[in-house]
Amino acid sequence: MTVFGVILAGGTGRRLGSVNKSTLRIGSKTLLTRLLDTVEPQLDKVAISGSVQSQERSLRTDLPLLFDQFDPQIGPLGGIDAGYRWAKSIGASDATDLLLIAPVDTPHFPANFVEMARERISGQDVVVAKFNEHVYPTCSLWRLGAATNIASTRKDAANNSIRAYLDKLNVAYLDFADSSTANPFKNANKISDLISFDTRVS
Repeated sequence: MTVFGVILAGGTGRRLGSVNKSTLRIGSKTLLTRLLDTVEPQLDKVAISGSVQSQERSLRTDLPLLFDQFDPQIGPLGGIDAGYRWAKSIGASDATDLLLIAPVDTPHFPANFVEMARERISGQDVVVAKFNEHVYPTCSLWRLGAATNIASTRKDAANNSIRAYLDKLNVAYLDFADSSTANPFKNANKISDLISFDTRVS
């Protein structure tokens, strides 16, 4: 079993002044570096799903940079599809391999997420993160074959949200409120979020 990973880094950061979130810093590290420090040890292979602007700013030149193939683009679900196509292009198996999805603006993503999600994925298509009542579809571990129909079903879909696609799959939820007092999946969407994150860094 190979665990692939895709960092979702194609957003426009409109609520932060249309910045590239990957380059924002918390403490001494960028959001991208902080997330990769956490997820890379959990993965066999990792890539970044970004944008042309991401490529121009050289997020990590040693990692594959993937792009949403849809026109118009469909957001995070397009990043998952890009991750699926990348994994398949290097020999991944729909039946046995896994795909971790994590957004670049989650600097406290759990260091044990893959380990815990793998314990829940038997008989499921996807394991999705939760914290109490909050559900985070962009923080999830997918059986690779669960992403195979994104291209065929989403191109003309009225609703291209991840949740709409997950409605047709077997999904388990992994609640980190059972093991963490602070929400590790909270996104950096506002300046106040960055400030609060900065007080939590080690």
